[in-house]
Amino acid sequence: MNHTRRLLGALNVALLTCSSSAQGQWAPLPTGALQTQELTSVTAEITLRNLLVPPESYRDRLPTGYRAWTLQDLAKLHPGAASFLANHPDHHADAISTLSFVLLDSLKVDGELQAGRQTMAYWWVPVVPARDSAASEGPIGNVELAGWWSDAATRRRLATVWPPTSEAEIQISSRGPVWELSLRRPDLSIQATCTPRGERVRVQYHVPTVDTLWAAGPRPRRYTLFTYYGHMSRPCAATWILTGTHPIAGAHVRLRQLADWTPVTELLDGWRAQAAIYRR
Repeated sequence: MNHTRRLLGALNVALLTCSSSAQGQWAPLPTGALQTQELTSVTAEITLRNLLVPPESYRDRLPTGYRAWTLQDLAKLHPGAASFLANHPDHHADAISTLSFVLLDSLKVDGELQAGRQTMAYWWVPVVPARDSAASEGPIGNVELAGWWSDAATRRRLATVWPPTSEAEIQISSRGPVWELSLRRPDLSIQATCTPRGERVRVQYHVPTVDTLWAAGPRPRRYTLFTYYGHMSRPCAATWILTGTHPIAGAHVRLRQLADWTPVTELLDGWRAQAAIYRR
């Protein structure tokens, strides 16, 4: 059991493309974007990785021609996941989702600096082409199942071009070494803490790099390209409490019943990103 947990703990980098040092700058993005964004100062991103999501949470919400990257796919690459799957075969189609809270010192939209610090949260699943050979290739993009912004002016501006954008009251603050998080909306309440452990280390991936994020839905009209660099990472000792009728709350309650699967909480900072939203 402990061996399995140690292996699963190492999976916090499974959804990152790992290769060379993250020294470098942004990749150029194509012209013709509906909107551009620049995240010039990321104070903290607290991320809950390896949150298993049952198929009903993402059914009919993925682009046609793609499927979720599932526990069964992950088990082909990581012994810890394979051991868990052998004991819980009914979870083979669960997607390996991620929930992130982000505190931004500054955000530019179409080159215009937004007022004040920004807090946001988003939930996504990785996807691969819907063909048998895709399982060994790893994810090629992500689908945003939900995205929440607390600042009303920023939210209105983003919502005009990005359908997943919705409202929530989000708080991200530090009390000494401990980060405290909360999200509140009628269908969802999240309370969490993150206490960093160990030294900050640079996340390794190709630079320059571009990731793709689709809006949820079988025929999404929008997608986002992200280019980024500079992520620094520390693992966290964390607590998470999710309640409500939102699918992510149900997924978390279900996951708490599985003592041999432990999601990983990570504190990321120091990174910068540019993004551009396009029409399909």
